[in-house]
Amino acid sequence: MKRLGIILAGLWAHAAVAQDVALPSGQTVSLIEEIAEDQVLRLRYLAPWVAQGVSDEDLMHLCQTRALERLAGQPEVIISLSEAQIRFGDTDPSVFQVFAPFTIDAGQCIGEAY
Repeated sequence: MKRLGIILAGLWAHAAVAQDVALPSGQTVSLIEEIAEDQVLRLRYLAPWVAQGVSDEDLMHLCQTRALERLAGQPEVIISLSEAQIRFGDTDPSVFQVFAPFTIDAGQCIGEAY
């Protein structure tokens, strides 16, 4: 049974369905992957415009409206925006990415320095 749980957890980490999310800035992002680990929830978004800049308000919006509802006890969230889809853990110097870590305290997202 434990093995089945591990397999299902692995499938869930890579089975995020693309969803467009409107941001306060007027930009849109698409969820490309959700990875739930013991201590951190990672939400990875495709944002082709991200090299032009992203606001703290947009990142906070993603944490407050998307991450909090998906938490399963993790005390941390990392929101990442990428101008092109690359595999988790891979690096590509030609692809601009932004990473925003948050600590969860009393049901609120608190931005952390990265």
